Amino acid sequence: MLWGVGYTFTSGADQAWITDEIGAERAAGVFVRAQQFYLGGTIAGTVAAGTLGLVSLPLPMVIAGAGMILLGLVLSAVMPEDNFHPTPKEDRETFRQLADTFRSGVDAARRRPVVRTLVVISLIAGLASEAFDRLWSVKLLTFHFPAVLGTSDPALWFTALALAGTLLSLTASLLLNRFSPERLQASHPTGILATLAALDVLGMFLFALAGHLWLAIAALWLRQIADTVTSPIHSAWLNRHVDSGSRATALSMVSQANAIGQVAGGPPLGALGRTSLRGALLASGLIWLPIPALYLRLKEVRSTTEVSPRP
Repeated sequence: MLWGVGYTFTSGADQAWITDEIGAERAAGVFVRAQQFYLGGTIAGTVAAGTLGLVSLPLPMVIAGAGMILLGLVLSAVMPEDNFHPTPKEDRETFRQLADTFRSGVDAARRRPVVRTLVVISLIAGLASEAFDRLWSVKLLTFHFPAVLGTSDPALWFTALALAGTLLSLTASLLLNRFSPERLQASHPTGILATLAALDVLGMFLFALAGHLWLAIAALWLRQIADTVTSPIHSAWLNRHVDSGSRATALSMVSQANAIGQVAGGPPLGALGRTSLRGALLASGLIWLPIPALYLRLKEVRSTTEVSPRP
């Protein structure tokens, strides 16, 4: 509960802050680079947590919590806020400003096709992902894990698969950033986002239908890579279409749409999974299916707008 409350306050705030400080055009490259550092940290953290967990299971959690507190204290001292202009105390009307900010976020979603469509995409992704993210491990446990280092313990396998998937995602992000940076930082990255969403669907379907362990693992890695590369491109694109005053609210609205989708989609698909695990996983893929088309539809709207004559 505490984690959820904290995430609600920080969701969208860090992206809005960095965009205000360095500008929307530079933010795309920073988000991609930040994702790469995040993946590198995930690899190091997974290894460290696994090692410390052998000593005491709560130990890595306590150290991680202390690290987050320390990070907050450090950032409070070193984060610049050169482009943040707080309202003078005598002019503050907190609740009215909260309402105005919320209305401006809703207005941005209503007036701008990109923001509106990304909210819908986030809702669909939430509907599809909750059951898949909870059931993929159940599916893997239906397979027989071969012995490695004298053991076939699923805990060892799941740790190794997490590390390998993160490493592959980091490699894919670095390669795209090296050989096709213009796609990652494009003003309208509809093509690459539609392609990544299609790969996500392919990974979900392949995993649901897989009858062999290694095919299921490959499908999982495909989906993980697609999700990892999508995240910073999606965030940068959204930031470019929201005004500074309502940016954090609009970003949070997109995140909340995903959460609403998870709450609405998780229980019925989970119930389906009790009778047919494959059926629930396939249903998740079917729900995800419209997302590539929604990205491409935005491209069509943009093209129509660009060639329309001025009034």
